[in-house]
Formats: sequence, C-alpha cells, structure tokens
Amino acid sequence: MRPCSRRLFHILNSDGFDPVELLEITLVGQNPADIILLTDAGYNLTWNGATYYACHMSREQLEEKVATQSGEVPTVAMTINNVDRQMARLLSGTEVEGAQVTLRMAHRGLLTNPRDAVIITMGEMRDVTLSDTELHFNIVNVLGQAERIMLPRRIYQAYCNYIFGAPRHCGVNISAAPITLHTTVQAGTTDKFIVVPMSLMAAAGNPEDPNDFWASGIVVMEDGPAGLQNRPIQRIDVFAGQIRIYLRFKFLESPNVGDPVAILQNCRRTKEDCVKFQGNALQFGGFVEVPPVLFKPQKAELANTS
Repeated sequence: MRPCSRRLFHILNSDGFDPVELLEITLVGQNPADIILLTDAGYNLTWNGATYYACHMSREQLEEKVATQSGEVPTVAMTINNVDRQMARLLSGTEVEGAQVTLRMAHRGLLTNPRDAVIITMGEMRDVTLSDTELHFNIVNVLGQAERIMLPRRIYQAYCNYIFGAPRHCGVNISAAPITLHTTVQAGTTDKFIVVPMSLMAAAGNPEDPNDFWASGIVVMEDGPAGLQNRPIQRIDVFAGQIRIYLRFKFLESPNVGDPVAILQNCRRTKEDCVKFQGNALQFGGFVEVPPVLFKPQKAELANTS
C-alpha cells in the first residue's frame, strides 16, 4: 500500500474532507496522450499538469472485493450526466468497450500535490450505454476481468474433443469416400476376420500403411447373418492378393460370401491425423500449441533477516 502524507492522513480522519474525483478514460486504439479527463469538482481544474473538465458524474457505492462465487464481479458503476452532443459523437464513433479507466479521489485543498490523489479503482470500461445526455458504464478491475474470462474447457487439451463427423464442429463428411468405403466380403471370411478385395486399397487412395490409415476404424456388416453388427478393427494384413481385416472381437455369426460391408475410417483425435487423413486442421478441436500449465498460486515467504 502506498503511504499517504501526514497532512492527507489528518484530513481523512477529520470532518473537513472535501473529496474531488478525477476520471481518466483511455480509448482503445487511441493515442495514449489523448485521454478523456473528467472531474466532478464543479469547475475545470488542473491536476498533475493536465486539465480535467467538469461534468456531473456519480458512481455507486464502492465495493472492491475478491469474488467469492459466480456472479460476484468486482466492479464500480459510473454514470456521467449532461453529456454534450460533441462528447456523445466522440464516444459513439470510437471503440469505447474495453477502454482503460482510472478513477482517483483527492481532497480539494490538496490538488497541488499529485501524491495525495488516491486511486479508487482502475480497470476496463464494460457494459457501456450511451445517449445524447448520459453515459453509463462499469469499471471492471483485474479481479473482475479474471472472473469474466471464459476459457474453453479444452484449452489445454492436446487431443480433439469434437465428435468425429459432427457437421457443426468437426466438419468431416464421414459418409463420403475414403472415410467410408463399401465393398463385399470374400471367400475365407470367418467370425474373427473378413476378407475384402484389393480394390479397397485403390478406393482408399493406396495408403502406405493400411493399419495407420484405418487405425481405430470400424467394420459394419450391412446385411446377412451378421447384418448391422459392427466391430472395431484390430489389424489389417495384406498378402496373397487379398486384404484380411481382423476384428477386435468376433461377430455373433460368420458373414456369408458376398455380404455387403462398410469399412469406416476413424479419427485418433490428433492434429496429425486431422491433417494427414482429413485435411481438416482448421477445425481441429484441440490446442496442441498451448502447453499444459498448472496455475497454482504460491504464498510468498518472507526471508528471515534475523
């Protein structure tokens, strides 16, 4: 806490305290030197080498506190009345929301001493309403800003959290080739694996590693004794001119030769898969570039100087 002078301390503890409030507004994107300076002193005054222009302004009861529950946002509501048309035109033509605001209070008799002006609050201008005659806004301090920040739940999640193929998020059309390929089972198929023709590789774009391409993929029988049953892919073997797809667990009944089957590619929810197989990295639902950080406030220990 900044110490105050003996004279200010004496005045603060007497009945002669005559407060004057000084408001500074720095608009977003404006020259830091072009600050709107206002005061409720009733006349234009000079403080710390700058001229503050008189206006009728008021604020709610000041209550600076740490938020104890959701909805308690440390703010100070300000209302400035009798805003002239020139000021209203200036504020309506600039970015007011998010402006930096500082509210000070000083004793009228100590304005020549900048040190004796105490900062009441400082923060961002939020929830602005402006008319030709009145400006109302909230000054949200740093605690209030932290309370209002809405972080995505996946901000530190390296893997995508979208549903694969959900159109509003993932955006991948899972019914289109090569995500979903339709073929028929061949001779040699059992309840533990299916045999499909080599044309499946060409339809998939001749992937270099079928096990990588169909990692976590699914086999769905579309008809026959095993119709509507789906099984995760365990591994894929390509040999002797045929493709054998082993299942993680077997069908209830063995499919017949010629039964239609759908081979579905899946997503391992990594950005690499999103780029390599779907070309859909712009809609990747993870944040691999942001390293995981654990925010744990630490209490500073004073050094033992004894």
